[in-house]
Amino acid sequence: MLKVLKPVITSGTFLLILTTVSNAAFAADTPINGSWRSDSLKISVSTGDSTYDQIYTDALNQWDRLSNLSISSTSKLGKFYAGTVYKTGASYDGICYTRKNSRGYIVSAEVFLNTSFTDSYPSGRKLGVATHEIGHGLGLKHNNTVTQQFSVMVPETVVDRQERTSSPQSVDTKPLNARYKLLYNVPQEYLGDELDVETEIDYSWANTYDDLTELSEEADLVVKAKVVKNKSKLTNEEDRKYVLTSTTFKVKDVLKGNKALKNEEIMVNQDIGEVNGYRVYSDEVAEFTAKQEIYLYLKEGESGNYYTINGDQGVLFENKKNSEEYSHVSFGIFDEEDIEKSIKVD
Repeated sequence: MLKVLKPVITSGTFLLILTTVSNAAFAADTPINGSWRSDSLKISVSTGDSTYDQIYTDALNQWDRLSNLSISSTSKLGKFYAGTVYKTGASYDGICYTRKNSRGYIVSAEVFLNTSFTDSYPSGRKLGVATHEIGHGLGLKHNNTVTQQFSVMVPETVVDRQERTSSPQSVDTKPLNARYKLLYNVPQEYLGDELDVETEIDYSWANTYDDLTELSEEADLVVKAKVVKNKSKLTNEEDRKYVLTSTTFKVKDVLKGNKALKNEEIMVNQDIGEVNGYRVYSDEVAEFTAKQEIYLYLKEGESGNYYTINGDQGVLFENKKNSEEYSHVSFGIFDEEDIEKSIKVD
């Protein structure tokens, strides 16, 4: 006699299925705001480490296999470069510098895995960061509409112990294919040249924080401070050009950390800024302006200077409409009492 097996679905299993279907059904395509002038790309992989070289090669192979682009690695130095950097004074495990002209076409890109984080990562997590950063180098932005398994372009590597997927998903490849398909309809003279080039930075944040209390737990120093001045300078690594901006703050109050810093000056570094018409920017890191009063959630970096946790995630800006309130890019608006109550001191 033929047995008919009926699936048994518990309430917990049903909720998991419902959540999974919901995320997949309402996932928005990953934004894209630039492209190369060709859909056939060779990427220079040069890390000096065979393990990382292979991680990048595997990442490139994934984009080549799952998208309509032709992507391969080469040992020859070119305009799309993939390497590593060891930087302890940062919250990111991966970073991408994309230089685009005024028509939105990419003229060069460099992606780096930050080995101060990734050296301790298992291979699958390394691959996810590399694939993420290559995606930025191809023109993709962050996808903030889905959970970790539905896009390799989600901003954080780990959220609630769930790792970012290590391979491109349909929400990533669909907009990529559509954008590069347009190249066949654009006359070559309209593709632009390398004039009016600006550099955009995109990050892969190693960790995520759900509220101000979690930020304060991670921070070495939490202060209320006012901008005194900032200074930008060019930094060069081999034939690549970057910008470092150091902002001086006068500390008005110390909520966590060294209380002796009250009424003293501290320095906060950012990877953005402009020097002699050369501009580097990021939509995840806002420039500090003179006399701005803000709350800073800081980690101590190199040479005794500080950096904000996850870019603007580590900043509360004074509300322009109400000077007694402060705005966070993700968590909303807080008054000073709310902020002080949220601080978790060890």
